[in-house]
Amino acid sequence: MALAFVLVVEGVLYTLFPEQMRKMMQMAVTLPEMTLRSTGLVAVVIGIIIIYAMK
Repeated sequence: MALAFVLVVEGVLYTLFPEQMRKMMQMAVTLPEMTLRSTGLVAVVIGIIIIYAMK
C-alpha cells in the first residue's frame, strides 16, 4: 500500500511539474555523495517515525 502511495505521489509530481523535476534531478547529480547519503538516511528515519506513530 505504501509503495503504491509513493508511486502515485511521484507520478503526480512528474505529470504536473516535469521541468522542475528534471532540474531537481540535475541538481542531485551534482551533490556530493555524503549529502545524498545523509538526505536518504534522514528520509528513512522520518519514514520509520511516521510508521511507528501510525500504529
